[in-house]
Amino acid sequence: GKYDSAEKELLKALKLNPSFQEAHVALAKAYIYTRKIDEASKEINTYLARTTSNPEAYEVAAAVSAGKKDLLAAEEYLHKALEVSPGRAASKIFLAEIYLSSGKKSEAENQVKEVISADSKNKKAFYMYAKIKQSQGRMEESIDMYRKILEIDPKDVTAEFEMGLAYIDVKKIDKAREVLDNMDKKHKGRPEVPYLRGLILFNERKLDEAIGSLQETVKKAGIPGAYYYLGLCNLDKGNYEQATS
Repeated sequence: GKYDSAEKELLKALKLNPSFQEAHVALAKAYIYTRKIDEASKEINTYLARTTSNPEAYEVAAAVSAGKKDLLAAEEYLHKALEVSPGRAASKIFLAEIYLSSGKKSEAENQVKEVISADSKNKKAFYMYAKIKQSQGRMEESIDMYRKILEIDPKDVTAEFEMGLAYIDVKKIDKAREVLDNMDKKHKGRPEVPYLRGLILFNERKLDEAIGSLQETVKKAGIPGAYYYLGLCNLDKGNYEQATS
């Protein structure tokens, strides 16, 4: 894949110029994407042993720690990133994510609020805020966050899809259908459209129609959730062999 190619090129760069420090950071990021956490750890530690003023490097070190399930270490690295660059939005949003994973929901919310206060059009912050609201069971408020994202970027298909899912979750199927109608006009051909339609139909217990939409989804993209709901549809219909095939 593209990250494997990135690894090869970055390794060549370091072979030609071992003192090319920024290549260690880039290579660590490539290793994280390919889930080579130990290799990523080695590269970022090599860099941080020589340079302590790059907030991105601390974010990469935090990602390595998170990959090792060491959330406390991830927090510490992100605090170091913010010591170097106190207003850095990427570090604050990442820290919010780590806090949320640690169950520190109010701390996560505070980080995101700080980002939004400084930049009211930061989509990543609103996505994180929506995730926090959902974790708190405040689905209506998460829907408000997706609306904010769509105000910033009306073409954001992910925000629209997630809004539809949130409406399904709070049993407002008519609202979910409104979202679906808008998506069908703006994003025809995207797999999110038949996927959302399939989930709505599943919740309406229109299983045959739901199967049709979910099959259309998996033809467009191999979305694990679509296969999951296809399996549930077939289980509910008593098609046990189809559910396990």
